[in-house]
Amino acid sequence: MSAQDDLSKTMRIDINPDEKDGVDDFAQEQSWTLSNADDMEFITRKNRKIARSQDYDRILQSIYDAVIITDNEGVIVDFNFRVMDFFGYTEKELTGLSIVKLISGATQSLLDAVKTNLRDHRYTLIEARCLRLDRTTFPSEIAVSNINLDFDGEFCFFVRDITVRKQAQDALEAAITSLEEHDKARTQFVSNVSHELRTPLTSIIYAVSNMLRGIIGTLPDKANNYLRMIEGDSKRLLNTVNDILDISKIEDKTIELNHALLPLGSLMRYSAESLRVQASAKSVQLFISNSKKEYFIDGDIGRVERLIINVVGNAVKFTPDSGQINVEILKDPDNDNNVMILVTDTGAGIPPESIEKVTMRYYTVGVHPSGSGLGLAISKEIVELHGGKLEIISPPKDKDHGTQVVITLPTVPAPHVLVLYKDETVCNALKEQLSASGYHVSSEEADKDAVEVMTALLPDVVLIDISSDPRDGIEVIAGIKGHSDFRKLPVIVVADEVLRSSQEEILNTLNIPVLTKPWDESTLAQCLAGVFLGVT
Repeated sequence: MSAQDDLSKTMRIDINPDEKDGVDDFAQEQSWTLSNADDMEFITRKNRKIARSQDYDRILQSIYDAVIITDNEGVIVDFNFRVMDFFGYTEKELTGLSIVKLISGATQSLLDAVKTNLRDHRYTLIEARCLRLDRTTFPSEIAVSNINLDFDGEFCFFVRDITVRKQAQDALEAAITSLEEHDKARTQFVSNVSHELRTPLTSIIYAVSNMLRGIIGTLPDKANNYLRMIEGDSKRLLNTVNDILDISKIEDKTIELNHALLPLGSLMRYSAESLRVQASAKSVQLFISNSKKEYFIDGDIGRVERLIINVVGNAVKFTPDSGQINVEILKDPDNDNNVMILVTDTGAGIPPESIEKVTMRYYTVGVHPSGSGLGLAISKEIVELHGGKLEIISPPKDKDHGTQVVITLPTVPAPHVLVLYKDETVCNALKEQLSASGYHVSSEEADKDAVEVMTALLPDVVLIDISSDPRDGIEVIAGIKGHSDFRKLPVIVVADEVLRSSQEEILNTLNIPVLTKPWDESTLAQCLAGVFLGVT
């Protein structure tokens, strides 16, 4: 019979008595573990009354476990000295006693199950508490087999005291419970602190960004430089806080992505650019790809931005002074449905034995007190949550030092841009430039019913040319924004350099960006990407 067959016959029954005064009042919950033992052999005798030989007795007494032999009704007929040690009975008291009196919570049903079990060529392993004469108990394992000492047959019970093992197991379980409680408290503490940090950091970033945008007037260049440093450091700290919170969510399997259509190239440039001040402080040259071709992904803007900042920030941290970092985006040469971000630095590189470990949580290479060991770990998690892959190559191909991080993400079809125009020349210029950037473009004359056109075409964003007649353009915008289906649809207007203050106020209130004539391709791409990224 194979081991597979043995395992398929295994059954388990626990005996957990509800201990009360007196032996016979134990409540019963029984459990046996059954396994095959066809190969077990025992000394057989034909006389019902056992005549001990020296060999038989020597074998019986040499067994470490307590050995109890009963007739087929469970009445004890023989045993070794260990039984008296275990149970506290005398030889006279044990002889003729039912085995069920020694197993806490056992009844005749236990013997019936043993008989059935052994008849099917299986032995029984009972986990139970055994009962001493003084009514104390001890945990035990009891293996039961057939033994033929006469024609009627007997049962042989091997009793092992597992008190020490159970104590160790209970201590281990208590330690695990304590550690789990400690870990839960630690996680809750970290989460609370992270939330407390995130609120003021968000306020600092908001205030600094407004100052950099000129909300309090023109500031000296030196003040602007300090503000950019504050903004950059605050964003990096906020990223670390968000990393900690996301790690907790990933461990709890509660993380959710806020999906949106994202222009990855623009998001990459916007995110990496925020690290330029940090790179300049180390005289590190930061080169960021400015490809005209745009690639689109279905992703969580906050987490993808943090992914890029983590990876590029890591490169800045580990690139020595006067080093160089290249950040570029390109189509995956092996899969047209994927896009790749490559971040390559000229640092010392990563030891071969650490490459597989640097994406593990809390792992750091060398001594870097400022590192949390979370940047690359959470970056890998974010990439995989988006269906992509993060790979680390050190050194990069054809280089003798440095590191390259390759982020591969699946792309989605480009968004549909609808151009509503009055000036055909403006329309053609917009279509040509948008198509070159990778957008899907269609156009309709602005004289048509805009809502009807959009209902038919279902665009992702609308460009409206109001340069020839701003008042008509504003009315078209009002009609779009007043319709429930298109109230949240991104809109960009193309206008002459001069707009009335009332028109500007309407557009600002509706948070509609303005592309003024004449524009260049980069300005158009930046304006369009801004509506997807929430940067207007």
